[in-house]
Amino acid sequence: MLLISVDGLHQQDLAWYVSAYPHSVLAGLDHRGLEYSNASTPFPSDSSPGMTAQVTGGNPRSTGIYYDDTWNHDVFPAGTTNCSGPVPGGEASLP
Repeated sequence: MLLISVDGLHQQDLAWYVSAYPHSVLAGLDHRGLEYSNASTPFPSDSSPGMTAQVTGGNPRSTGIYYDDTWNHDVFPAGTTNCSGPVPGGEASLP
């Protein structure tokens, strides 16, 4: 399996490129590959969570990745002044 991800590339963009450059490598891959026209990323999603879903099968709720942002189930939210009780989880920066 080969997964090529181009942020912002839509089906009509690929169709245009393949028709404009029929002998390109991308056109060759397009002609030999399979199309999953009903495939979609989970909602809510953005480029990073969408790619994570495609390669792991996880959705934003299970991976904690929303909108190029991460959620850590093991931390208190920023600004918490009383760190006792069950940890509710919070937003975390990507390294």
